[in-house]
Amino acid sequence: MIDTLRISKSERRVLLYTFIIGLVAHGFMLFNKFSLNDDNDCLFRLGLTYPQGRWLIGIFDDAFQALGTYNVSLPLFNGVLALLLIALSSCYICKALNITDTKLQVILGALMETVIEVAAVLGFMFSAWCNALGILMSAVSALLCIRVCEKQLSRKYVIISCILLCCSLGIYQAYFSFFICIVLIRLLLESSTRNITATSIVRESCLYCLTCVLAVACYLVINSAFLNIKGVSMTTYQGMDNWGMAGGAGQYVTRII
Repeated sequence: MIDTLRISKSERRVLLYTFIIGLVAHGFMLFNKFSLNDDNDCLFRLGLTYPQGRWLIGIFDDAFQALGTYNVSLPLFNGVLALLLIALSSCYICKALNITDTKLQVILGALMETVIEVAAVLGFMFSAWCNALGILMSAVSALLCIRVCEKQLSRKYVIISCILLCCSLGIYQAYFSFFICIVLIRLLLESSTRNITATSIVRESCLYCLTCVLAVACYLVINSAFLNIKGVSMTTYQGMDNWGMAGGAGQYVTRII
């Protein structure tokens, strides 16, 4: 696994180029204080955590409060850290998709840094680095799962992939679709570039689905445990209290169709 996650010398250059692109693209947000919505009320906390199912952010927040290290929504520190984590994520996505051309790697990294969602995340600066960490966890989870399918890693690493995806969901549930996109793109690229049998496609698809199911199940169990420990309930805002529940399965099937 260490070899899989090791960043080569050429990839470190891509990481640097991507990071610089991010700094140029979002310099205004880094060197000025420009808040969106919740950031005005979350200068010293990481926001509404457990009631939104974001138990991992809640753990970070509890730890910071216990240490007396208050997150004051500093744009330069939080923003730079977020952009660096996103740049690192792009390196792992390139690994997952087997993109080796330096120009294509930089282009992918540039897209990762400059999409409008990143600008929005930096508007909620108090949790910007947390969200970027969630992206990184999801990307690494997808990479490990893909390497297991390629038989470069043993099947036990599926467990680590599930844990990382579970933690990513504990930061922001939307990163579930981020994982799915990466593995689907990899599967499509693989099926179009080499002679792969239908059986292999089905086998890989089943492994990806199994990872998703286990990660979501683990997330729901941990989330329920933290809600009970903290004595709070999930907020109904944007349907967060129904995320991942069996009752909403019909909605997921309809969307897929």
